[in-house]
Amino acid sequence: MIDWILQAKLCMCFGEAVKDLRQHGIRTIIELEPLTAEDIEELPLQTSVTKIALERAQKSVKDDADIKRLREVGKVLGRFWRGEEESVRSQR
Repeated sequence: MIDWILQAKLCMCFGEAVKDLRQHGIRTIIELEPLTAEDIEELPLQTSVTKIALERAQKSVKDDADIKRLREVGKVLGRFWRGEEESVRSQR
């Protein structure tokens, strides 16, 4: 569900242009965070996404409280899931 929400946030920022981003390996909004200034210059040349839209979306990743909460929940669930896997392995 968290992945779906993060994908939806990307769609809200870019609409149909999200297809172009997916071709460049960007599936969710948090995958914009590590983009460099060079990436933000290059992506608009290779996609239908504008530089301004990329900059705004990247800023929202850092500033949006919902995205911070989703990231935290994802980390907690990840730890829980790994704990479950280790528990199952130890029972074998």
